[in-house]
Amino acid sequence: MKACIKDESGSSLVIVVLLMGVTLLFAALVIDGSSIMVARNQLQCAVDASALAAASGLTVSRGEAQIRGISISSYNKILQEPLNLTGGEISFPNYKSVQISAQRNIPLFFAQLVAMDSVAVTASAIAQCGNRDIMLLFDRSGSMDDDTVDPEIPQPITDTKIAAYYFIDLVADNTFVVDRIGLVSYSDFGVLERNLDRDFNSMKDKIS
Repeated sequence: MKACIKDESGSSLVIVVLLMGVTLLFAALVIDGSSIMVARNQLQCAVDASALAAASGLTVSRGEAQIRGISISSYNKILQEPLNLTGGEISFPNYKSVQISAQRNIPLFFAQLVAMDSVAVTASAIAQCGNRDIMLLFDRSGSMDDDTVDPEIPQPITDTKIAAYYFIDLVADNTFVVDRIGLVSYSDFGVLERNLDRDFNSMKDKIS
């Protein structure tokens, strides 16, 4: 009897095609999946950095907070692309907080074979500008005295008072944090002139 040998070349081709499909699927999961994870981590880091920068601007104004947040975002990249925040991605939950929420589309490679060109990743961060307690320390000793022969020449105590008035006005104009100021003066010994508070007009009177 003769052995019956079948031609199974067609079956082998089907198996090869199936294996190639499985290989491409795993490649898509590994390469594209890794790309998505890297992009998500980079986006979160970039958003965190921008939120911190924006919060530092709250000591001036919300406009300054936006400027700083957007500026820093141009230096942080997501898969080689700068974050480049827009004003609409920056919000202010309250007077001393800034929130940044960003979404970026990440291009895919192998997943394009199954009609997936990109995937969206998102990140959000909130940073706060804390309240500050500030003590002004005045030297009122004789070396600072402005009682001179020529009253037209400003003396150290005069310049110091002018600088203090200017600083107090800056703090008073800032409505996004609740800073407090106190006053201590010293010569032979120190004196607590005013406790920490926000009565800035009385503070100026005391300094004068």
